[in-house]
Amino acid sequence: MGSLTEAVKKAGSPVELLRNSTASPQVVPIEVPREYTNWESEQLAWHTTCGLLDQSHHMVTITLEGPDLVPFLARIGINTFANFGVNRAKQLVACSPDGFLIGQGILFRISEEKAILVGPWGVMDWVEYQYAITPNRLRFRREGTSFSRAGDPEYFRYEVQGPTAPDVVRDLLGGELPELGFFHMSQASVYGREITFLRHGMVGQPGYEIFGKWEDKDVVTRALLAAGEKHGMTRTGAYAYFTTAVYSGYLPGVLPAIYTSPELADYRDWLSDRSFEATAPLGGSFFSDNVEDYYLTPFALGYDRALKFDHDFIGREALQRMVDDGVPARKKKVTLIWNPDDVASIYRSWFNEGENAKMLQLPGGPGYTTFRYDSVRADGVHVGTSGYPGAASIYRKVLSVAILDSEYAVEGRELTLLWGEEPNSGKARVESHRQKEIRVTVAPAPYSDYARTDYRTKA
Repeated sequence: MGSLTEAVKKAGSPVELLRNSTASPQVVPIEVPREYTNWESEQLAWHTTCGLLDQSHHMVTITLEGPDLVPFLARIGINTFANFGVNRAKQLVACSPDGFLIGQGILFRISEEKAILVGPWGVMDWVEYQYAITPNRLRFRREGTSFSRAGDPEYFRYEVQGPTAPDVVRDLLGGELPELGFFHMSQASVYGREITFLRHGMVGQPGYEIFGKWEDKDVVTRALLAAGEKHGMTRTGAYAYFTTAVYSGYLPGVLPAIYTSPELADYRDWLSDRSFEATAPLGGSFFSDNVEDYYLTPFALGYDRALKFDHDFIGREALQRMVDDGVPARKKKVTLIWNPDDVASIYRSWFNEGENAKMLQLPGGPGYTTFRYDSVRADGVHVGTSGYPGAASIYRKVLSVAILDSEYAVEGRELTLLWGEEPNSGKARVESHRQKEIRVTVAPAPYSDYARTDYRTKA
């Protein structure tokens, strides 16, 4: 087995390596049905009652335990750990020495010396590497997704999201809910099985995350379904699950900024040529030979709300320079509303003679690529990039989350999104097609009013 360094050298560049990768994009494993009923009804339940979403299978989990827990994590994360007490959750945001995003995951503080990190491959590889090269007093355990793991996971993990989610969890617990701030946790017993529940939100509505030991999953699931029956809870499949990002203003599929920094040469040697960083496909209408043009700062993604210079961490000096140079004000995260006539014309092109537009797979999700960068333009000039689109039933709109130059991130402004690749890349899921312009209108991110205003109340 070779290294990422060798794979890049063989391909000629990181962009060539990933743009023509034939690996499949990240999807929810088959353990979660694509639909329990139909994706549209499952989406609508988030807004009228609540949905039950299964997160047990598609993310990587790392368990860290030992006296060096906080110092180890604080060296990686740009966010403060001064307020990271037991029964608290925290978004771990990791940057390169140059201050660009490597990835993010969610940390759960289980006890003084134990935390669980859940998230996508990119940040998990970085955390494992830091564990390998840093002297520490920690026990480390990593568990892959259901695609890569042998046997059952250690934990089941559910989201209960929607207006009636508090009622469902209250009935599940058989009493009143404890008063929890955003990203605070508490423990309870369900038929003798211990669960942890976290006040959370991910679909533009109130909700909770519930997790416990896998061997207790069936008992807890039955109790949860019984509690949800009278409150209209609907099980949510993989198709609807992947649209949660456009509701909540989350931009997945960000290329980890690890391909060029001289300080990360050893990391690129440590990563294999079969790693996520060497195989996950890069796609979209935006194209540059320079991989650094795909890098994003934590400011562009809105993660600067977590940035604290109260500790030493990887990328601290670079991020401080960015702040001093005014970088945070240069880009802004927005939602794009796709013009319905232009969306319809994508499908209409398939029936016409000649080459059709790149097929749009709704309700949404990665589709044909993991890292999605579609070019957004104003009068033909590139002004930002957009992530994957998703259909939002409650609004009857197709939405995507984008990062734009700030002067163009004006609510109500009409821009153009270039859809499709030219030339067509060698990715396995890219058919022969022509590019097409889609009119888009700028809206806030998150698109949901509740997600913008109430997610973090009582934090």
